[in-house]
Amino acid sequence: MVIDVENLFMCVHKEEDADTKQVYFYLFKLLRKGILQMSNVTVEGPFGTPPFEKPSIGKAVLNFVLYKFGHLPQREWQIMHDLANLFLHCLNHWRLETPTVKNQHSQGEDLSAYKVNYTRWLCYCLVPVFCDSLQKNNLTDVFGRTLLRSVFSVMRRQLLERFRAEKDNMPPDKGAIVLTYLPRFLSMLEEEVYGENSPVWDDDFTVPQSLSLDSSRLTSPLTPLTDRGDSFVATARYLQTVIICSIDLKKGGLQRHDCTVELSSFC
Repeated sequence: MVIDVENLFMCVHKEEDADTKQVYFYLFKLLRKGILQMSNVTVEGPFGTPPFEKPSIGKAVLNFVLYKFGHLPQREWQIMHDLANLFLHCLNHWRLETPTVKNQHSQGEDLSAYKVNYTRWLCYCLVPVFCDSLQKNNLTDVFGRTLLRSVFSVMRRQLLERFRAEKDNMPPDKGAIVLTYLPRFLSMLEEEVYGENSPVWDDDFTVPQSLSLDSSRLTSPLTPLTDRGDSFVATARYLQTVIICSIDLKKGGLQRHDCTVELSSFC
């Protein structure tokens, strides 16, 4: 905990954004109090406790994959399933814009709810990455539609820009697969994010009986599926080592970063 206090002390002094600095200072005092009292710390106050909204983003995206793609042949189902994994992975490593930065392009949007969610994200998702004394949560597990609506359009644009920029570094067949399916996936997801009557956000979502789905798909979480040797699936192996999204501790959005993503349909 002592190291965590030192890290937060440095964050407080280096941070330029007023909203973020205030949260860092709150957490700094909280951990320092824990040291003095030799007790575990819990984030309290008006922030609430996770999960903050149901269904979670992760659950809704799984519903979306089942609802829109559950009827597809196995190889295409795997691609869409693993694109969902990729999307959630990127979102969990997304650096939210500060309320001040977001206000510059919000076009009159009420930012009060966003500011609350930004504070929650700092306390429960970002700071615990480098402060082991605080319990870490994945953004996609504890936030829901409200937060996703506030970040989706910017994230969608940056994801597509990233993969298009990587096109020349990929074999033509592999690049063609991703650049064919990813825009379609994101466009269809966007309709469900902003649509008023999307069923994927229902707490009691069930797959329509008109869709005859394999039972394994109904019980499959958003984790890598088993590669069954489909040559079409194997052509997208590059995504296992593609340069994708990571946290940029200085500004919102995505930062170039080498990492490995376990995506079965691209292996």
